[in-house]
Amino acid sequence: MFQELEAHVSDNCIIASNTSSLSIASIAASLNKPERCIGIHFFNPAPLMKLVEVIPAVQTSQNVTDTCVTTIENWKKVVAVAKDTPGFIVNRVARPFYSESLRIYEEGMASFAL
Repeated sequence: MFQELEAHVSDNCIIASNTSSLSIASIAASLNKPERCIGIHFFNPAPLMKLVEVIPAVQTSQNVTDTCVTTIENWKKVVAVAKDTPGFIVNRVARPFYSESLRIYEEGMASFAL
């Protein structure tokens, strides 16, 4: 999909993904110009949530990272530049909480509110 997208945009277009689970480096590797690929992870609901993770791949140029950070800060968002690791920052921190809530349910300590 990203290869097809790249064929339809200008050479200086930044190609970004809002993924929270795919490797940005893998997406970038599929492109002819991988240096313009970056992750920009918004949280829902995006208009209300201030935090945005910016995830440069190893291939991403510093100019692309700087441009994205400046643009997002101009939108009055708080930027956290994260490494391209599974879950980035927020989802990596939150995963144990999701697992623990499922364990509490499975152990019969609580039920789901309907």
